[in-house]
Amino acid sequence: NFDGITLTKRYGTNTQTQIPNFNDSHDLKSLSANLTKNNAYINTTTNDDITAFELHLTCVGGLFQSSGANIISWAVTYKVEYSPAGENNYTDLGSTTIDGKSRTDIRRVFRKDGLTAGQYDIRITRTSDDSELDPIKQGDLYLKGVDEIAQAEPLVYPNVALLGVEALATDQLNGATPTITSLLKGRKVSVP
Repeated sequence: NFDGITLTKRYGTNTQTQIPNFNDSHDLKSLSANLTKNNAYINTTTNDDITAFELHLTCVGGLFQSSGANIISWAVTYKVEYSPAGENNYTDLGSTTIDGKSRTDIRRVFRKDGLTAGQYDIRITRTSDDSELDPIKQGDLYLKGVDEIAQAEPLVYPNVALLGVEALATDQLNGATPTITSLLKGRKVSVP
């Protein structure tokens, strides 16, 4: 019922290969940190073997500025830095701008790959003006989660049938995970 869906199947053989893009171990930590101008938020990873991280950011209530009866686009900018935990030796990953014109939440993910396995301090700083200071602007930026990603051993799951679904998060999904139904054909095997 959806466009742009890619399915990858494994039939549960002894020699099946890993499904592409399922080679990382994810540990998503939920947060609700309001990022305000020039107030750095520091998150220390709990795992000590991460090789990548994702920051899940949301402009709660949308992103816009009022212009009479209409709305026009507005932008928020943030900077991301990281350091090995406790070393206070930050690497600047630069600034990122989220631009939009929406009265509903806008979500973005910032990802950093290629880290040496370890524990990290991740510092996020909003560098643009806060919307609460101006009643005609809306753009509250929240850090909603940090996904700590470790490179795992290949997740092959021999003798288990697998289905990998790849779908681009567009309006057709309407912010929810689609229901997936599969018809399986196989044999029941008694295990003594």
